[in-house]
Amino acid sequence: MPTILDGLNLPVPRQCDGHSLMPFLRGETPADWRRAVHWLYDFRDPVAQMPETVLNIKSSECNLLVHRDAEFKYVHFAANLFLIRLIFVYRLHLIHLKLLQIT
Repeated sequence: MPTILDGLNLPVPRQCDGHSLMPFLRGETPADWRRAVHWLYDFRDPVAQMPETVLNIKSSECNLLVHRDAEFKYVHFAANLFLIRLIFVYRLHLIHLKLLQIT
C-alpha cells in the first residue's frame, strides 16, 4: 500500500506496514533500506492433508520460519523434521548447506 500511495503522491498513514518501493522504480536505493527479511510459510493443506500425511506431522506443525540477510538464510521448521534445523549460508555467491543436529 505505501508504494501505491507514494505513486499517487498521497501521504502514507502511520499504521501502514512497510515502505514505498518507488525509489527502486526510479533506480535509487534508500539509505535506510532493510538489511534483513523474515517470513513465515504455512504449507498446511486443510482439504487433502497431503503434507501432514506425507511428513506424518500435525497441521499446526506445517510451517517454517525464515530469516535472511546478505550472508545467512536460517530456516526453522516448526515440526523439527528429523530433528534437523537447516542453515543456508550465502557468501561470495557460494551456497553452503550446513545441517545442525538438535540435541
